[in-house]
Amino acid sequence: MGLHLDPDYHGLQAFAGGDPDQGCYIEGVLRGKVKTVSSSVRHVACAAGGLLAVARNPVKVEFLQKNAAPGGVKLAISLGAAILKARSGGGGAVAEAVLEMLHGTELCRGRVGEVDRFTAGGIDSGSAVIGDMSLTFWREYMTAERDEERLATFPDLITVIDAETGMTVSGSEIAPDMNVILVKIPKARLLLGAGMRCPDLFEQAEKVIGKDLLQYL
Repeated sequence: MGLHLDPDYHGLQAFAGGDPDQGCYIEGVLRGKVKTVSSSVRHVACAAGGLLAVARNPVKVEFLQKNAAPGGVKLAISLGAAILKARSGGGGAVAEAVLEMLHGTELCRGRVGEVDRFTAGGIDSGSAVIGDMSLTFWREYMTAERDEERLATFPDLITVIDAETGMTVSGSEIAPDMNVILVKIPKARLLLGAGMRCPDLFEQAEKVIGKDLLQYL
């Protein structure tokens, strides 16, 4: 939401989680500059060996109305209902439901080939190949290309759907030989907050994935 641009705002994040089976459960509260606190929580997640549930950065309603994505939760609920209704038909039916509702495009179907995954700043990052398509991810899928032609760039929604189950496949889950469907929803069709209009937030992602992002905003 662009909170990092306000020099007077101090982030507040409460977190809990980790891997209890490894004795790594942790919980806590951090307060400070937004970027510092966010980075610290990601490192805590790495140290805890698992995901953290995080409640973060309270703001006033007026700020949300101006800088958040009003209607986003309602849209997500409607989309979730459409996906649940379609899932009995497999991944193809789910993809069709998503594309019909959000007016997107199917980029390809096929088996996942090579996957190169690493962690950068506590975020799952890397690349994957699906047929003649190549993807990069930095938490989210960031780019989709065919023969070096850019077909989608975050904040376009780039989604990988398991062709059998209809479940979405994140960058942390994608693996060789998965049978998947790759779809794109243009950013113009999405409800996006002010943070997606802050070029400086994309600079770190560019460095990690080695792809130009800013010129496509």
